[in-house]
Amino acid sequence: MPQGPDGNTIIIIKKVSGHGGAHGGAWKVAYADFVTSMMALFMVLWLISASTESERELIAEYFRQPGLFSFGGGRSPIQMQEQGLLEKKQAEDQQNIKKDKTQEESFVDEHILAPKMEYSPEQIQAAQTQAFQEAAQRINESIAQSKIDNNGVLENIEVKIDAQGMHIDIMDSKKISMFELGRDILLPEAQAALVVVAMLIKDLPNPIDIEGHTDSTKFVKSISNRYDNWYLASDRANIARKVFLQAGIQPERIHRIVGYADTQPKDVENLSSPSNRRITITLSYDKQAGIQKLENLKAENVTKINDLPANNIVLEVNQNTKSIPSILDETFLTETSSANSFEDFR
Repeated sequence: MPQGPDGNTIIIIKKVSGHGGAHGGAWKVAYADFVTSMMALFMVLWLISASTESERELIAEYFRQPGLFSFGGGRSPIQMQEQGLLEKKQAEDQQNIKKDKTQEESFVDEHILAPKMEYSPEQIQAAQTQAFQEAAQRINESIAQSKIDNNGVLENIEVKIDAQGMHIDIMDSKKISMFELGRDILLPEAQAALVVVAMLIKDLPNPIDIEGHTDSTKFVKSISNRYDNWYLASDRANIARKVFLQAGIQPERIHRIVGYADTQPKDVENLSSPSNRRITITLSYDKQAGIQKLENLKAENVTKINDLPANNIVLEVNQNTKSIPSILDETFLTETSSANSFEDFR
């Protein structure tokens, strides 16, 4: 053994650092597992607090039937009930978006687009009746002028206003017919009458129904199997529609074309009477048309009493109505004929 200068033996002691046994590094792994578990716990608690009752039921159903394979055990919440959590959440988001959009549109309709002044149903009805009466007056004036000049164009027209609207009957007479016998060929006099009626009602925004009617005269047997009064009435009503369109009536205003054959005679005692062969033009009551009329009256500074109860409203109209071309005005007829071709309606 080595010795020092004094003759003593030198002893060297080497210490090895570190711990063994229970004081090793295994505790770090356990601590990491604990922290991971706590993180997972708080994530689950957060998801539960953020989910709805139905979503929690789906999660609970999944844990009641745990399984590894798709054909056995529980399904994930995304696979359940045809619509899982993700799809269900997306659907709810879409519903909320639609709800918000509907509320915005409702606000715009009520506060921006809606008329500043609200009108009662009685006021709207009264305004439309007022407009119908003005139109009826213009038609009657044209009829009176036609009778004075004895041209027979508007000889047999009747105007009636009832709870459904304004009805204009253009009928055959003993002297004049609207169409060729048993055909849908419109004659010039009836064409001119339809043009004038169209001009007189063109400014009214109300929806229009056009009806065709015939008398009880039947077609001969060789023809009746292929063509009868039902076809004839419908075809004649459609011809009237074409005249109205070419005279300036907007297509969207015409709501219905119908043929009644001889089922609604005007002269019930004489089913073959010429008055049963007619075209009926009906302008129906319409809420928007009534509001428009009231707004027009307001814009024209027409006196109307709004302070009275709705059922006692009084509407006063100006006497300065628009001048409508008379059926006898040759210039009007010439311009209309040149601007709109009525030569062939078949």
